[in-house]
Amino acid sequence: MPAEVPLGRRAGHSFRQENRNKRRRRVAILGGSFDPPHAGHIEIARRAREVLGADEVVLMVAGYPYQKNARASAEQRYEMTRLAAAEEEGLSVSRVEVDRAGPSYTVDTVEDLLADDPDTEIWLVVGSDAAKGIATWHRWQDLVRKAKFCVVPRPGWRLEDAKSALAEAGADFVVMDLPSAIPYSSTAIREAIQSGEEPEGLSPAVAKYVATHGLYR
Repeated sequence: MPAEVPLGRRAGHSFRQENRNKRRRRVAILGGSFDPPHAGHIEIARRAREVLGADEVVLMVAGYPYQKNARASAEQRYEMTRLAAAEEEGLSVSRVEVDRAGPSYTVDTVEDLLADDPDTEIWLVVGSDAAKGIATWHRWQDLVRKAKFCVVPRPGWRLEDAKSALAEAGADFVVMDLPSAIPYSSTAIREAIQSGEEPEGLSPAVAKYVATHGLYR
């Protein structure tokens, strides 16, 4: 069995050597509304694959995010995410939550993946803001038993609060070291488009899709 990750170990450590010696598949899930997906999402996915030694990073598009209100439809957000990740090795885009009826709960997605392959080691890539609120997640007690967490620091949110919340929840986690802060946000992109400004952080394919479909105006 793979060695457990020590609680709170910083993810500057690479897990690639561990993967060579173990047969268990390691999958990282970066979930979100992706409204719209931007260069920051892709950079975080790349970094997660690198530091976790993940066999695959799945961009999981929320169908009906229960803690957010999406502006674009689930189908539009899925298509934009597919375009954003099209040229990225080791990244895939899932529509599991898009096709599921009702709110998108992470624990349901994790259980579906484990039902298909019980030996998969699942990592959830989450922002420090989301990690801080782990105790508000649907069936969080089950989730922390079935998945591990990779925490991405976010400006304006104390990393120590996120680490404390995960530790209190009994979760195994690491903190992702980012070379620099991610300068993009979906909110800022939507606001720029609505104001008639040129948004930063969209791939050409996603920018074309947004313009063609008149999104966020």
